[in-house]
Amino acid sequence: MKDRLSPNALLLILLIAWWVVNVLQGAFTELADDEAYYWTWAMHDGGTLEWGYHDHPPMVALLIWFTQWMGGTLGVRFAALLLQPFYLWLLWTLVRPRKTTYRHVLFFAALCFAMPALQLYGLLVLPDAPLLCFSVLFLWSYKRMLQRSSVGIALIMGLAMALLAYSKYHGALVVALVLISNPRLLRSWHLYLALMVAAVLFVPHLLWQYQHGWTSLVYHLGQRHKGFDIENPLMFCLNLLLFFNPLLVWHYGKSFFHRTGNDDDREWLRSMRWLVGGFVVFFFVASWRGSTQAQWLLPVAIGLVVLLMHRLQSEQNSRYLRTVYVASAALFLIVRLVVAINPMHLKGQLWDNAESYGRIASVADGRPVLFSNYSMAAKYAYYTRRECYCQSVFYDHRNQWDIWQDDRRLYGRSIIREIHDRPNTTTHLKLANGKTFHYSVQDDYRAVREVQLWLDTNATALTVGDSLWRVPLKAYNPYPYAISSGQSDSLLVGVFYRYEQRRQPLVVDSSAFCLPAGDTTSLVGHFRISRHGVAGPCLIGFVLRSNVGHPSAASPLYGFSYNPDAISYSQSSR
Repeated sequence: MKDRLSPNALLLILLIAWWVVNVLQGAFTELADDEAYYWTWAMHDGGTLEWGYHDHPPMVALLIWFTQWMGGTLGVRFAALLLQPFYLWLLWTLVRPRKTTYRHVLFFAALCFAMPALQLYGLLVLPDAPLLCFSVLFLWSYKRMLQRSSVGIALIMGLAMALLAYSKYHGALVVALVLISNPRLLRSWHLYLALMVAAVLFVPHLLWQYQHGWTSLVYHLGQRHKGFDIENPLMFCLNLLLFFNPLLVWHYGKSFFHRTGNDDDREWLRSMRWLVGGFVVFFFVASWRGSTQAQWLLPVAIGLVVLLMHRLQSEQNSRYLRTVYVASAALFLIVRLVVAINPMHLKGQLWDNAESYGRIASVADGRPVLFSNYSMAAKYAYYTRRECYCQSVFYDHRNQWDIWQDDRRLYGRSIIREIHDRPNTTTHLKLANGKTFHYSVQDDYRAVREVQLWLDTNATALTVGDSLWRVPLKAYNPYPYAISSGQSDSLLVGVFYRYEQRRQPLVVDSSAFCLPAGDTTSLVGHFRISRHGVAGPCLIGFVLRSNVGHPSAASPLYGFSYNPDAISYSQSSR
């Protein structure tokens, strides 16, 4: 075989075999929550793609749109599945030694297969898959620029940076860390050509962000940060170990500090150390402000592969590493088989979706369903192809459904509405996936999501009694119908407080009000709270809620700071 098959051909066979496993897994595994959510992006309004979305740039929607015509879960994932063999081959061209042997090929393939990060994000269609692919493409162009700069390489680098930005926003961190690691590159006009190309290609997304109030930046830079919790940095460290295989930690560390190579190699390897160390440090620091997710560290996998492969060229592959590779491969194949056929009847987002959401569709009986969870709405849309919408609740962040404003189509119709904050007053339905769907029927639905509430700072200051507080408010009703209280479908001014990032509804005094269509109205929000009910400062805000629904959370929440001894106005959004 050695006489007939080159090392590169062997690697190609191994990558094709891995890809076939991914294709079979993608065809027989149900969609994860976020995959279904991104599918709605690609299929919304007859498959009309946008230049941006609330949570992420549009690349993941584009991938789904390309192959959704194939049908089934494989059609949703197929374009993403094509990325992994491409970027692994490109990564191989970055790490292979001049004299390549079968040992190098097998080490590379086994190392990649032993990483849970590459296993998971070579299968699911998530923004992290193109992020990883175009990170490799950018690093490929960077290494070529180190060897011999040219206009062609600069154009490829500019394209790679733009594709990175269209995949996930923290792709900018890949570029920044590489440039910081090699300031000498800043003297190259080819780099500025690449940056100019990337900037021009990214303009359409920036225009979309401007038109939508920079919604993605507000969400990622502000709303995701929940304050310090010791559990977050601890979970970050645990995820870091699990994501890249804890059995290889010693070898990762040894490779990180390994020093050999010529001048060009030193620049290249220094960039890889900055990539690994920079990502780990950056997101570890971020974990002290809020929760982090393991997939944010995905580009670290590229640096670890490069550093380990470099060390292999001067050291022999140990028996321990071979044992880890075999054990990891066997474990991952078993896990993949279990996920695909579910012999133990596990409950979770990858199983029993068609039956679960089919039960909800049977109860709906042709009526639209209004969910409070965006992933449930997305899965209902995918598995039933029935009409639905999601309205976020006051303690959750906004999502793409809020931007679409499709709930206007439900005006005056009878709908099924998910109610999970008052389960004792609703009908419930047990789903096959183990969840319980609480719901009620709402006739003559009228949305309140777009009503804007803010403090009337020109009115008399807050009135505070022993237990009753009166707060002057202004409300703008953009809908073509009046919104009033005191009726069967009445709407109440809701109040919540936030203390140490916990949000809870407060009792509201049922004052009558009427918001004329298309007009601004003054009203007073009444609520009761003990002076000693909250220890320390918190935020109190107002929203609208339906008697049968959740508090609306699409409009900004304007509130005031509260503590037991003092009250002061402050303006903040959720």
